[in-house]
Amino acid sequence: MIQKNEQAPRPKTPVVNVAFYCRVSTDRQAEKEDGSLDTQLDRLGSLVDYRRKQGDNWVVAEKLVEGEKDGKRRGKSAKNTDRPAYQRLLELARARLVDVVVVTKLDRISRSLSDFVKLVEELERYGVKLVSLKENFDFTTAAGRLQIYILIALAQYARELTSARVNDKVLWRLEKGFPIG
Repeated sequence: MIQKNEQAPRPKTPVVNVAFYCRVSTDRQAEKEDGSLDTQLDRLGSLVDYRRKQGDNWVVAEKLVEGEKDGKRRGKSAKNTDRPAYQRLLELARARLVDVVVVTKLDRISRSLSDFVKLVEELERYGVKLVSLKENFDFTTAAGRLQIYILIALAQYARELTSARVNDKVLWRLEKGFPIG
């Protein structure tokens, strides 16, 4: 029998293996000390700490930082899936080594609607949940999926619009005879 000041032992919760995924677009962002990548990692770590305080047994299995190699960091666009950390994430999911993938924002993991849909389907196939700090979404409902697809479509639109603006500027500079780059 539990005495007045004693607490009943908490039941053990299953371990939830978590993978962080972080990315920035440019080398300048990636190389900045205490920049966006560090901020992303810190925020994701805070989420794990919070979930542990709530009684969840979240454990960081892997921190995937796109463009990080040999102690150096580089930016990498999310316009496609040709990214080493992204591919490593899929390997972890297929091997069932992670239960949850956490990102700070959805556009960190994809700026392509079709790639995002494929990613979600792949993760679901292996029972892996996707969590975003910024966007509170629920893939279990039709309305939740629609909202997320709209957000990713907007991210793709923004990427394509930026690319078109840069191309227009380069063409204009060429026409005027100005140096490029």
